[in-house]
Amino acid sequence: MMDLVPVWLVQGGWVIWILAVGSVVSIAAIIYVFTRHAAARLALSPRRTEALLETVLGPEGGIARTPYEILAATAGKLRRAGTPRQEILDELTILATEQLNDLRTGMRLLEVIAGAAPLMGLLGTVLGMIEAFKQLEMGGSQIDPSVLSGGIWQALLTTAAGLIVALPALIAWHHFDRGLENARIAMNALLARISNALRAADRAGSGS
Repeated sequence: MMDLVPVWLVQGGWVIWILAVGSVVSIAAIIYVFTRHAAARLALSPRRTEALLETVLGPEGGIARTPYEILAATAGKLRRAGTPRQEILDELTILATEQLNDLRTGMRLLEVIAGAAPLMGLLGTVLGMIEAFKQLEMGGSQIDPSVLSGGIWQALLTTAAGLIVALPALIAWHHFDRGLENARIAMNALLARISNALRAADRAGSGS
């Protein structure tokens, strides 16, 4: 059974196994967050904004799937129920915060892996170096350079593995975080457009 396991995975010790598990978890988290962000359609075009405003001011709401659509559908429902404009905006602000926080699910895990993996790799290197010098001491005057170099090679392997695990997680986290920051800006702009549309509708209603 052990013949099926890569040599570097065996020689790296328990730290390598932990990093291997962290790598699998990181890949799963990246796929999960990417899928959710793609389904949320975080890029908001002017055409989509106009369609959302029609949902707010229209006679009935459509099916809401994305965070922007949920905001527009909620605003339209509250408007048709006769809710005052300020109360609508307060409710939408809370809802927008909840939507953005929900989209951060999985990102915290990526952040932890990106920070912990290099430290775990460094720990493996330190433990490996301790073991290598312990073997050097036990050898006394009969020092075999290959034993020492082999121990150092195995120790440095965990540092490389830690960096390999951390880099994709770090890059993915920054990419997703940037996407959410753009979504936050777009959501604030949408809330402002909804506020203006509701104000104009109120004026038109009072004028008639």
